[in-house]
Amino acid sequence: MAVYRRGRVWWYRFTWNAHPIRESTKQTNRRVAEQIEAAHKTSLAKGEVGIRDRVPVPTLKDFAEQDFLPFIEARFKNKPKTLEYYKNGIKNLTGFAPLANSTLDTITSAKIAAFVTKRRESGLQVNSINRQLEVLRRMQKLATEWGKVNRALPKVEMLPGENHRDRVLTPDEDERYLEGTAAVGEAIQQAYLSALEGIRATMRGQQPTVGWAGFATIRFHAWAKSCSKNEFISYLLVWCSTRRRMSHQRSTQKFLAIMPPWPLQLPSMRA
Repeated sequence: MAVYRRGRVWWYRFTWNAHPIRESTKQTNRRVAEQIEAAHKTSLAKGEVGIRDRVPVPTLKDFAEQDFLPFIEARFKNKPKTLEYYKNGIKNLTGFAPLANSTLDTITSAKIAAFVTKRRESGLQVNSINRQLEVLRRMQKLATEWGKVNRALPKVEMLPGENHRDRVLTPDEDERYLEGTAAVGEAIQQAYLSALEGIRATMRGQQPTVGWAGFATIRFHAWAKSCSKNEFISYLLVWCSTRRRMSHQRSTQKFLAIMPPWPLQLPSMRA
């Protein structure tokens, strides 16, 4: 141990990787000064082999207030509803002591289940509880990305049984939708008939004998093969509603122009 005294204070001096290191221990006791020198050498040796002292893991409450909340306030500054969604989740999570006072790496599935039970006893529905669990899951993901924890955290599972709500058209919206689609259908039909009467069509001797229904059916088949599942289901619902309304109206031909007959079996588009 290369310790020496300058006045009443002990200093240490040694060489590490050809670099001289000289620092004051700010101690007047030789034994304590030697221990400080040994601790400095140990710290340098750990860093050289990639070993770092373990960083204390914050509690859920500290992480939420010091890291997560400033992050969402900056990220969702222009989205007040999203910001309110996260703040409400933080409020309820930090209000449950077993979670709030636990460090991030000691939050277990049992503690999460206790939180869910507490929220159920408070009268919350599954939808509301899942929104708060989503905030907890987001916090865990960011804590892992930011290096706040050194091991994998338990997976947060959503509760089953959510009540999903679908948007339903009002009678007025239904009427306006059908009128709009009828107008679009008539415009496309007129454009198609005009194209058949063009110069090149006349030179080929073609006649405008193909009606809108056949043309629309061809376009529908092509669209049905490329649309997504949700788009196809939405079309089916509108089609059923329109067919049901057609049975009570006299102007059947007008509604036939809106959409083609339902194909029981889509023909192959391959040549």
